[in-house]
Amino acid sequence: PYYQVDNSTLSFGFVGLNEMLMAQTGAGLEDPESNKLGHKVLEYINDRANQLKSETGLRWGVIQTPAESTAYRFATMDREKYPDQVICNGDSNASYYTNSSHVPVDTALSLPEKIKIESDYHPLTQGGHIFHAFMGESYSDPDSLMSLTNKIARKTDIGFWAYSSALSFCVNCKTLMKGLQSTCTHCGETKNVEWYDRITGYVQQVGHSESASGGWNAGKKQELLDRKRWEK
Repeated sequence: PYYQVDNSTLSFGFVGLNEMLMAQTGAGLEDPESNKLGHKVLEYINDRANQLKSETGLRWGVIQTPAESTAYRFATMDREKYPDQVICNGDSNASYYTNSSHVPVDTALSLPEKIKIESDYHPLTQGGHIFHAFMGESYSDPDSLMSLTNKIARKTDIGFWAYSSALSFCVNCKTLMKGLQSTCTHCGETKNVEWYDRITGYVQQVGHSESASGGWNAGKKQELLDRKRWEK
């Protein structure tokens, strides 16, 4: 057979933990007291997954869902159904929930503070997780980046992480640029400058240029613009 359920993994995924905490406590993952409830929620989900393992003999896990479309779709539906109650990011044209147990992408936290908060959730999402460090336009110092990499690997519980830089590509003259550029620095093109960045787990065309054949949904595009960029 092409698919054997006994060899598959069944997963609990989630989005919007930060916004759920804001609704319940008035503060999100960045608040230490509110964060304690976040841990309890994930511990409960893990307990349920372990219970199902025992009951069914199947492999159940808890993951940080990539949610490229779900974070946008759920927030849009909630904004339409509960306009006076919903807590989400963006506006009525481009709403989104913060992905899984990440802190908000526009966080005011320092990078070490972000690492500390998100690191504590990786042991609770053994089915899959990622820590994002969205980098700025300047070229990172290799020694500093290597030092940070060693600290993450040796002193935190982060299991998988990525340093990601936004790129812009001029369809007209084929110039590649760092950062999200609306005008080509080489030929001055404005209508056909495409953006590329990590959507969640992989780098993808955003759909910024007029000639783009695909791209990100409105919520992910808004999240892209909201992302805090780190210089290292």
